Amino acid sequence: GKVVEEGKPVALVLTTKDKNGMKIYEPLTKVDVRACDKDFKDVKIDVKDNLNGTYDLTVTPGPGFTKIYAKTSDEPVTQCPVELRTENATDPGKSRATGKGVEH
Repeated sequence: GKVVEEGKPVALVLTTKDKNGMKIYEPLTKVDVRACDKDFKDVKIDVKDNLNGTYDLTVTPGPGFTKIYAKTSDEPVTQCPVELRTENATDPGKSRATGKGVEH
């Protein structure tokens, strides 16, 4: 996921597209966006409909990571969920266990 600063608002843009990949705006399209933290608790996310097929999303990530899920017309959006990792988050792939009793 994208590394961001904890507690600093992050702006993203959701673009709705038709089956041919062209940007489309339909006033009745249902857009559902939610965000959750590492404990799967809801994180406030602001969604602004720009009335042109794009939606401005603003979320302030807490410690660890925040995942953003989006659906249009009850279908998951491609490339979702988006994961935002804070700079101080641990990376299990880079973490090591050492010391007495740890087998390699």
